[in-house]
Amino acid sequence: MARTREAGPAAGSSVEVAEAEEREEIKAWYRDRLAGEAVVPGEGGPFPPATVGPTWAKSSSGGWLLPEFTIGWDAVAWASQNLVGPGGGAWTFTNEQLRFLLWYYATDENGVFLNSTVVLQRCKGWGKDPLAAVVTLVALLGPSVPRMVGGRLVGAVEADPWVRLLAVSQQQTRNTMGALKAVCPPEDRKRLNIRIGDVGVRRTDGQPGFVAAITSNPEAAEGSRATLTVCNETQNWTASNSGLAMMGVVRGDAAKSPVSRQARVLHLCNAAREGVESVGLQTREGWEAAQDGRHANFGLMYDSLEAPPDAPLSVEAAPEVIRAVRGDATWLTPDRIIQDVVDPSTPPSESRRKWYNQTVAAEDSWLSRQEWDSCCDTELPALDPADELCVFFDGGKSDDATALVGCRVTDGAVFALGLWQRPPGARGRGWVAPRDQVDARVREVVSQYRVVGLWADPSHTMDDESMEQFWDAVVDGWHRDLGRRLRLKASSAHSVRWDMADPSHTKLFVHAVQRVTSDVLQGALLHDGDARLRMHVLHAKRAPTKWGLSIRKEHRESKKKIDLAVCMVGSRMMREMYLNRTARRGRGKVW
Repeated sequence: MARTREAGPAAGSSVEVAEAEEREEIKAWYRDRLAGEAVVPGEGGPFPPATVGPTWAKSSSGGWLLPEFTIGWDAVAWASQNLVGPGGGAWTFTNEQLRFLLWYYATDENGVFLNSTVVLQRCKGWGKDPLAAVVTLVALLGPSVPRMVGGRLVGAVEADPWVRLLAVSQQQTRNTMGALKAVCPPEDRKRLNIRIGDVGVRRTDGQPGFVAAITSNPEAAEGSRATLTVCNETQNWTASNSGLAMMGVVRGDAAKSPVSRQARVLHLCNAAREGVESVGLQTREGWEAAQDGRHANFGLMYDSLEAPPDAPLSVEAAPEVIRAVRGDATWLTPDRIIQDVVDPSTPPSESRRKWYNQTVAAEDSWLSRQEWDSCCDTELPALDPADELCVFFDGGKSDDATALVGCRVTDGAVFALGLWQRPPGARGRGWVAPRDQVDARVREVVSQYRVVGLWADPSHTMDDESMEQFWDAVVDGWHRDLGRRLRLKASSAHSVRWDMADPSHTKLFVHAVQRVTSDVLQGALLHDGDARLRMHVLHAKRAPTKWGLSIRKEHRESKKKIDLAVCMVGSRMMREMYLNRTARRGRGKVW
């Protein structure tokens, strides 16, 4: 920067003119830093990081990809002019922080923010709290909203700023408030006319605007007309600490905010724990679903720098991986982190989550997201009426889900054909699986494709009125009406019913789980990335049995369903049996 804040305005100039000139010099200094060739750390090495979002994206010319319209330059200049960095001098952004903020404040040509919600996921120790403190003070005092002035986009001060800092622990709130005090020490607070306390920031000059820190209290957050909500460590926001409820409040408030106010939400997080239902995991999965077209784009920018799935967690490889994943946070020293990685009390999944910034499965999970996603074929041909199909049905009543999955005989690809499960919250009270809809869907599948086998594992729960087993009539109807066309019978007595509770069936299913596990790890199972099937697969836990590894729910009352995963295994088992049977008859070959 051309001149530090302490130097004061240039001689003979008004304070306002001098400060404006200084801001332009700061912008020019930062622009020069981003000029030239873009280099991603670890690029060209054995474990190049996975870049998610625009911060580490390159332009077609080989430089950094930067937004066409942004008020980020104004916000960055104000922060560098008014706030203090770790060394005591003027706050200076790393190039990575700078590019992130340019995209965070990016707008369209009309001055509307491109994204109302932004997620910054980085490894532990990257410096998310200090950056959040800077963004918070810019939102309170600086040029944080876009305005068109004379046909030019500029950053303007929010007329009535209301900033919420949300966390689910007292310690996280203290960390955030401590970062605010660090970037704005007492002498600067006096100059900026603010008071920073333990639970918020107030203006001392009578102007509107304040910052409120709220911990695990959805009621306190509800109804807010916040202009900015900072959600810290969302990988730890779960149902047990009211995090899911608090995020529901945040989403509701943002949805009802008028367009003119442009309310925004900033998530700060490490990688989430797979299998633990958290806001961090929900947000990541929602973003992934939007990327492949399974969900519509909902105004979310997700930005992360993470180790590739095949990066080894070893003393030899970790230093190079960490140097890449830390980005521009060069204060993170691999030698110190290695001590935590090799500590036997630290589970490998936690080391990967904290230091490799990877969303990974817990040690008892059946499959990791990397393993399952590696089998996804985005160009997988859709089901065709001429396709032979093995279909497996798992029936529930009210608690367990009811699911239907088909496995194409030719290539073994699996497809989720139906899922019926209790809606969340109040909508789920008294919910019962819609047997008529399920029956119609199964019959539609059988009529639409060449279904060679339809096996059903019905629930043993009773119908509340007839006191007969809930699915008996429906499954018997399939046997009577559809059984003649099915070449692969569930048994000699019933063409459809295949009760998992039968010990001989349990043994067959356990062996099928082991084969599916091997196929996934070897990349020999194909799927189209269906979000519902993916979620159920990732919910499944390993369950040792006397016949080998099987799968189970997290616990009996768990809301994390696995019924589609069960059906997927069942349909693959059926395909293998069908191919083996036809091979013995000389009418096909074993794949």
